[in-house]
Amino acid sequence: MKRCSSLRLRPSRKTQSRRLRLVAIALGLGAGTIFVASPASAQTTWSFPTSGNWNDNTKWSTNAIPDSAAENVLINPAGTYTVTLNDSRSINNLTLGAANATFSHTSGTLFLNGAINVNAGRYELAGGTISGGSVVGTTLSYIGGTLSGVSVTGGLTLSEPGGSVFVSNGTTVAGNIDVTNNSVLFTTDTFNLSGQDLTLGEVGGATAGNLWVTGGTMNVDNASSIKMNAGLIYLQGELVNNGLLLADGATNVNVIDIGGGVFTNT
Repeated sequence: MKRCSSLRLRPSRKTQSRRLRLVAIALGLGAGTIFVASPASAQTTWSFPTSGNWNDNTKWSTNAIPDSAAENVLINPAGTYTVTLNDSRSINNLTLGAANATFSHTSGTLFLNGAINVNAGRYELAGGTISGGSVVGTTLSYIGGTLSGVSVTGGLTLSEPGGSVFVSNGTTVAGNIDVTNNSVLFTTDTFNLSGQDLTLGEVGGATAGNLWVTGGTMNVDNASSIKMNAGLIYLQGELVNNGLLLADGATNVNVIDIGGGVFTNT
């Protein structure tokens, strides 16, 4: 007697289609709903402990230049080298993790969807612009450049010799701000101090720190202060002070109106 091998019946395309429609109805989804899986963020790593330019695809682990709002970039090979960014790129997160490496942002805009994390090494903002995202302000070296629409956490420290930074387009700073070593903080539109201290210069006047309100209004609330140890405040825009303006023991400090600036002390 012959045995019949077992048969595996497959549902017809019509049956499969009907089942999918029933699942969609059960989920409250209309006909024609398309399911699209969210792509995971890609990661690209600087491959070698040698200096080079961001736009050199041969330096990256993917052999492609990182330029996607979903892309995470990691620079961490051990060694002494400099990675230079001098054009505009879009990424998700940038992480620096090599103690002796330098990231030199000399021009162009780095559009951030996420954050800059300086775990080790040095990020030099030296003429470029960071747009969007977040940074820990005390971990960057501000030689010159712009923070545009950035959320700055952990305060902001300007201590590079003669350095500067422009804050614009709704940039916010969560912590205290220290400007020394003859550096300059430029504000170009509305900028608020809320429960914060802004300190200009070193006590004793060894080095100065300057604030330049170039446009818009800088508001200092009643829980904030501007401590003027050494340096100047230049006004082209408006400074509205509802807090404390401290100049005890200060050296060569003044508020200077240039080009129609307004100072209101309430």
